[in-house]
Amino acid sequence: MKYAVIQGIIMTWSVIFLYYLSRSSFFLPLDPHGKVNWYNVSILFILLFLFLQGLVSMIIYLVRKALKKPEQGSRLFSMKWGLGVGTIFIMLVALNITHLLSWQWGIIISAVVILGIILIK
Repeated sequence: MKYAVIQGIIMTWSVIFLYYLSRSSFFLPLDPHGKVNWYNVSILFILLFLFLQGLVSMIIYLVRKALKKPEQGSRLFSMKWGLGVGTIFIMLVALNITHLLSWQWGIIISAVVILGIILIK
């Protein structure tokens, strides 16, 4: 239960901070010259990663708990998948911002990677 509470606190904190930053006039993704402000974008990436990791981990943990799986294995399993999905999403967004990969190709490649991981196990 402590695991779920901690994940919930992380998700809530990151959403509150993202909301605050989105309402702030000084937190802009572009500088006055039109270039990407990587400092602000990296803060956004970190907060999005924390939220996604917490969300995926919480969903997997609660589903495994509802299916009566061992709790110790459920925590590790959900944490691995949360970190993996969060990392893939952040890489997809970063590649899209730099115009190296479009959303469509990124989602297709991510789905193939995730399906490959599931099928190999």
